Amino acid sequence: MFAIDVSNWQPRDLTPLLEKYRPQLVVVRHALPFEQIDPQHELEQLASIQAFDPTIKIEPYVWVYGSASPVQTALSVGNLYGPGTHVWLDCEDAANAPIGAWLTACVGELVALGCTAGIYTSKGWWEDHIPAASFSHLPLWDALWDGIPNVEVFTPYGGWTQAEGKQYGGL
Repeated sequence: MFAIDVSNWQPRDLTPLLEKYRPQLVVVRHALPFEQIDPQHELEQLASIQAFDPTIKIEPYVWVYGSASPVQTALSVGNLYGPGTHVWLDCEDAANAPIGAWLTACVGELVALGCTAGIYTSKGWWEDHIPAASFSHLPLWDALWDGIPNVEVFTPYGGWTQAEGKQYGGL
């Protein structure tokens, strides 16, 4: 499945990107209440996806802040997107570590809300910050910026033997 991910750095109207790339999935950054991001930006991106093609699957991702409440983080994204949503937890900033207990609490709250969770990270970051295979039961979206659009090109880490998704390049 071909996917793109977007954040507040992409335009509010995603129509030109959707026309160019024709994704089956769009992963949208969810703005947490305390971030310096206009929440209307995300809502307009979601509306533009729905207007372009309501069959495009949408999954949010949320930046992991070890200093923020994991429960409030889960509630923020889960309440906007609703039960049945798959939420990606973006683990890539050294300021977020250590986050093992944080991730456990956030995933638990997402599950209680009827959502599922996955991890977005890179091999180097994960191995520096998370012990062993603590979260290998969750899907992995591997941040492997190698320019190769093949999810099977993957070096196992963190207990994962394969990735569900792969970020191989940028828009």
